[in-house]
Amino acid sequence: MRSVVIVEDDAALARGLVDNLVFEGLAVRHAATGEEGLDALRDAPADVLLLDLMLPGMNGFDVLRALADGAAKRPRTIVVSARDSEADVDRALDLGAHDYVKKPFGLSELLARVRAQLRELDGDGAPDDHAFADVRISFRRFRLWKGDEEHLLSHLEAGMLRLFVARPDEPLPRAVILREAWGEDAYPSERTVDNFVVKLRRKIEDDPKAPRFLRTVHGLGYRFTPEG
Repeated sequence: MRSVVIVEDDAALARGLVDNLVFEGLAVRHAATGEEGLDALRDAPADVLLLDLMLPGMNGFDVLRALADGAAKRPRTIVVSARDSEADVDRALDLGAHDYVKKPFGLSELLARVRAQLRELDGDGAPDDHAFADVRISFRRFRLWKGDEEHLLSHLEAGMLRLFVARPDEPLPRAVILREAWGEDAYPSERTVDNFVVKLRRKIEDDPKAPRFLRTVHGLGYRFTPEG
């Protein structure tokens, strides 16, 4: 499972970010200070770091400098800050940040930027696009279209769909789906797979209650049938 560390001293903002990133299917940790953020990254590396600059004690620039000096493994770093001068942006990028988002920000934009960083990590040569029936999927844009209706995909939804389209007409046990989409270090219940299948059916099926494409294999798991 991909992971994110949020370093943000605004507790309410941090709670909202945690909730939305968890909904995206990511493992999320929160630190309120720069020191706590570095400790979290030393304890367990993260894939993406969301980093405020104006922190008590060790500020965000100090965190970037410490990461550049090898204090912890450097994740893909998005600075999220109310400091909006060109000099601040340039300084953060020069210190190793991969992206810069100015507060106040749109939640959908920030989530899209997180997905973009994850795409860089997931650059495994898998096809960007896939289509079946009236459904088109852009894995690298985390988007799906059914006819003219567009849907955003969470990181886990995209991972599940990638697995299904790579193994069409093959019955996939829930345990396999968990292992392939969530990863070896995640421990959700098999019921979690069922919940995500419900979400996917709402996006790809004409009638989610009578699915043509994502079918249940009773007692086992699911089968993706692109021909319907």
